[in-house]
Amino acid sequence: MPDSLSYWNLCYNFNKKTVAQPRSCASKTPEETSKKLSEVSKKRWADQGTREKHSQRMVELWADPVYREKTTSAMKADDAKRTKMSEISKRLWEDPVFRDKMKTAQKARRSKERESS
Repeated sequence: MPDSLSYWNLCYNFNKKTVAQPRSCASKTPEETSKKLSEVSKKRWADQGTREKHSQRMVELWADPVYREKTTSAMKADDAKRTKMSEISKRLWEDPVFRDKMKTAQKARRSKERESS
């Protein structure tokens, strides 16, 4: 039997240098995929029965106190996170060095957009 570290590496196949290709989504043709999903969704929601079933399900869910508590607490956590991020952003923008850096980056992006138009 191999020593424990070798055994661990064999079991979990750790690679020292992994290579991953960046992709924006799982689809090789994201525009086509988006269009297809949009069409399917529009077709599904065009059906009055589907909308009524969904509406009724949401009424039932919100009547459940456990669901209501879990959902509202998650919303409050998101609000707290959003407030904290807003405070951090405000502090950053008060820093003149950060402000100058961001203004320069925005100008560069705008000029690049104008060139490509």
